[in-house]
Amino acid sequence: MAVTVVVVVVVVGIVRVRVVRHAWIMPVVPTNGTMRCQNSRSERQGADRRGRISWRRNVAAMALWNQTMIAVSDVAASSRWYQVVLGAESGHGGDEYEQLVVDGEIVMQLHHLGDPHHHARIGDPAVPLGNGVALWFEVDDFDAAVARCREAGVTVETEPHENPNARQMEIWLRDLDGYRVVLAGPSAYRPR
Repeated sequence: MAVTVVVVVVVVGIVRVRVVRHAWIMPVVPTNGTMRCQNSRSERQGADRRGRISWRRNVAAMALWNQTMIAVSDVAASSRWYQVVLGAESGHGGDEYEQLVVDGEIVMQLHHLGDPHHHARIGDPAVPLGNGVALWFEVDDFDAAVARCREAGVTVETEPHENPNARQMEIWLRDLDGYRVVLAGPSAYRPR
């Protein structure tokens, strides 16, 4: 049985989020600092002699849902921007916090930069927002997503092009707070 999960990969400041049809064993670092994986089979395979983790495919490993949250200066304006770009709907609404929902699933959360709410502040008001972060979304209809962005006058950083490494079409955008947002079409490596 295939499990739909969201995988978040961070590579040199780029956060890449995608929905895939298989789960992967995720490494866990217990409080004693030793590295292990989450099931007995991968514990046996685990890390090699140099301590590198071996990622093993396991279809029934776990379910994982993305709930990325970013700090923004204007929650309502950012919500409208992301609703257009992602084809999302408001799942919460408000000036302090918002959930963006696609097909009933939260794909992103927005939190006002200056509001600590019930936890510490999400960001430092003295640091420019969006620095070193890319929010990557894979969409099933790339051409429709590009058309939505163009119609709304969204700031395009890099025009639509084929990424030769991922073998997929991409458009790179800047949101209202300077976050880099990448919309990517389906990849030849992951046909849908």
